[in-house]
Amino acid sequence: MADKDWNREELAWAAGFIDGEGYFGLRIARRKPTDTRTYALPVLSVAQCDRRVLDRLHIALGIGHVKGPYKKDNPKWNASYMFYATGGFNISRIFDLISPWLSPVKLDQATKVIAGFRVYQARPKMKMGPKP
Repeated sequence: MADKDWNREELAWAAGFIDGEGYFGLRIARRKPTDTRTYALPVLSVAQCDRRVLDRLHIALGIGHVKGPYKKDNPKWNASYMFYATGGFNISRIFDLISPWLSPVKLDQATKVIAGFRVYQARPKMKMGPKP
């Protein structure tokens, strides 16, 4: 199997995995708690108890990173791992790679995140106001 075919199959797998387990979101935050200005951060996250599947996702996409384990309060629960990809460029790149295989629901979610990020970035820049 040629590398191009393998990459295509892995991207299709990644799209299906993200479709079922992933979340595209737009995080609005401040750099410091005292800042009056906010910024938008597009995010893709996927949580799993087995790190190996997230490592495969990371290799397939070539973007993002895997963090964990995160311990749970209840000792009966397994520790979890998270795949994260952030930033407008990275999320747009992932969308371009996997969009042919995404379901309409996840396609809509990702499209809204990217559009919201662009609108947020296009807003007029505000000067810093007095600290609260």
